[in-house]
Amino acid sequence: MNIVAGKGAYLYDENGRAYFDGLCGLWNVSLGYGNDAIISAIHQQLTKLPYANLCEYRNDTAYELAERILAFLHEDMSKIYFTCTGSESNELAIKIIRKYQALQGRPYKNQIAVLSSSYHGSYYGSMSASQFEDGHKRGYGPFLEKFVCFDLPFCRCCMHGQLSEECLSKMIICLESEMSAHKDTLAGVIIEPVIGSGGIIPLPKKYLQKLEELCHKNDILLACDEVATGFGRTGTMFAYEQYDISPDILCMSKGINSGYLPLGAVAFHRKIETVFEKTQEPLFHLSTQNGNPACCAAALATLDHLEKDDFSILRNVRDMSQLLYSQLSQVLLEHPHVMDIRRAGLMIAIDLVESKASKELISENRLLYIVKSLRHNGLIAEYGYNPDVTSCITMFLPFIIQPAEVEKIISIINKSLQKFV
Repeated sequence: MNIVAGKGAYLYDENGRAYFDGLCGLWNVSLGYGNDAIISAIHQQLTKLPYANLCEYRNDTAYELAERILAFLHEDMSKIYFTCTGSESNELAIKIIRKYQALQGRPYKNQIAVLSSSYHGSYYGSMSASQFEDGHKRGYGPFLEKFVCFDLPFCRCCMHGQLSEECLSKMIICLESEMSAHKDTLAGVIIEPVIGSGGIIPLPKKYLQKLEELCHKNDILLACDEVATGFGRTGTMFAYEQYDISPDILCMSKGINSGYLPLGAVAFHRKIETVFEKTQEPLFHLSTQNGNPACCAAALATLDHLEKDDFSILRNVRDMSQLLYSQLSQVLLEHPHVMDIRRAGLMIAIDLVESKASKELISENRLLYIVKSLRHNGLIAEYGYNPDVTSCITMFLPFIIQPAEVEKIISIINKSLQKFV
């Protein structure tokens, strides 16, 4: 399919056919296509100053953006470092975690824990950290060493939002055991608050709170990968807010400027800044286009849109999330192949099985066929196939979605699934 144009929440192919973009590009075009304010901000910045060497000079556009982002974060976050992608943001987080421990005189603390089914990028460090689609990594080794994989806190016996105390207790006991085994050599933990590529799996709140507690107790840095969830995707500016935790490092990209130009960022705790300052060590990381003024201008326009009318767009994310979840549940949960519906704001997963009795996941080929059927019917969606965890249709919907479009999406999904009764 050759895409030639986009407007609002829709993409258009070379034949003029419209498709509702249920993926927001690659989860990043959160405010839709053709946003005049963002386009104008980019144009104005290009006319004024298209590039600035941030190694040598300050640039007001990048500086203002850093200040604006910090204002959204918890009060102990003190610095922003700009990157070009989410992969690079996680790459930098890995470097900060290890360097911080080394500067503290703890070079033996160099392991980093990640969760099973997590995805953190495709650079060498971030790919080494990623556990999802591990098979695709074959042939690219050797990889960066010293990553520890913790069990994913997820079970197939409990429906979304109905995690039993028994299952939660097992997850926390498992976490405590894993941390106990590695605490002396762990430098940090990197987690997605909502597993994205692995099937849109929100982590249990009490699990994350226990993880934060154990990290603080054992001088382990906690990094939240909010490349997918940041800048309103889950209904708040950042997902960590809903967990009542305060990460030491925050990785960002995608929705930072609604995907209009390449940009990412990493925020870190003042205790990290203090260690670098005391030792007079530079943070050795550089990419030529980091903090490009035009990219930052697009981000400032995006933040203006998010903040407009007392964050009305985020209220829309929450309202449309609830409406979609409620109506999907009414229409689909009685379907013989729909096991569960998971959501975190406008991240949606429809979990599919061969049989509700056996809970056997539908095959990857069958899942792909369903997603192709959705596209044929005018909805661009994705599939998440994660063996032994989930086989699901996934959507990352635009923040500008309206009730009529919710109805349209549900109609298309229902129509496509009816073929598989």
